[in-house]
Amino acid sequence: MKAATKEPAIEIKGLTKSFGNNLALGGIDLEVEPGKTLAIFGPNGAGKTTLIKILATIMKPSAGEVYIGGLDLRQNAEDIRSRIGVVCHQTFLYSNLTAYENLHFYCRMYDVADFKQRIHQVVSMVAMKARLYLGLKILLDHCLGDPVRNSWNPEITYSSPGLGYTYSSYRLGEVRSR
Repeated sequence: MKAATKEPAIEIKGLTKSFGNNLALGGIDLEVEPGKTLAIFGPNGAGKTTLIKILATIMKPSAGEVYIGGLDLRQNAEDIRSRIGVVCHQTFLYSNLTAYENLHFYCRMYDVADFKQRIHQVVSMVAMKARLYLGLKILLDHCLGDPVRNSWNPEITYSSPGLGYTYSSYRLGEVRSR
């Protein structure tokens, strides 16, 4: 009896992406088994974001084949988009759109049910957390004068009043740029 085989979570064959005469991705072959983790490293301009955008169905490849969970990306982009989530170091927000318009765009792209109500919930939640966080920071900085760990974003540690803040991150490049 032959064991059942699972489709690869990601399967890429000869993936190429060009922007005019500039080759961003050149003939990538890759297979990721279900449940495995993939880390993509490289210098600026290496094609990391381009690859992520293609896998997220935000950008179309110039050539090659891409399968997500056995589904052909070119023929099933909408179905794939409804099954995945992408969190990157850089947002895919559009600066020419308002916060509401960006949320509306993504709700439509991911076919979110009751999107108007969901947008209102998310905006209210984020706005409340931001106000509460700012109030707590001001209160603790004023009262304690000691460094205050930001529990909403643990990568930022605030110092005593008037001294600014210290940014810490496991991403050395970000720490150097601050």
